[in-house]
Amino acid sequence: MKLANIITELKQGEVIADAELKAITSGEPATVEHKHKDPFVMQPFATCWFGTNHMPHTRDFSDALFRRATILTFNRVFSEAEQDPLLKDKLVTELPGILNLALNAYAEACQRSFTAPASSEAAKNKWRLEADQVAMFVEDACERNPQAITATSIPTTIGTASPSSAVRTLSVWLPMWVRQKSTKILARARD
Repeated sequence: MKLANIITELKQGEVIADAELKAITSGEPATVEHKHKDPFVMQPFATCWFGTNHMPHTRDFSDALFRRATILTFNRVFSEAEQDPLLKDKLVTELPGILNLALNAYAEACQRSFTAPASSEAAKNKWRLEADQVAMFVEDACERNPQAITATSIPTTIGTASPSSAVRTLSVWLPMWVRQKSTKILARARD
């Protein structure tokens, strides 16, 4: 049996508890407690669902977090003329049919394998880039080029470009980011 842990809305600017989320999704034992009772160890068995208008911030830029995420975007905006204030009541009467459609689709996906829509992968890549400020800097300010500078010369190059604290911070983090990404030749600054 698997349960759903549903969070209907994340606040804008929320930082996701990435270590805890990865532990839940991988089924690692966790110490929990009922209110006013002794703590105990359990193995979680829930799928986490988050509803949000803004992607949460994360301090984990590893593949471990992002490969666990599937992002479904709902971009359709219904005009006032298209809105049905009684839709919820109408759908309640259709719940058995909706459940049958969902179960049939699930059975088919189990046979054929689940696929991620291109829009989901694009949303995940956008979230990942926006969450990682160094990656965003590289994307915005650099171009990949075989004749470009290497990671070891970046601190000197950035340090001479601007004395600001943000640039000094990048001069420390950028080479580390490059090593993490196993990028031998990174980039040269764009003009």
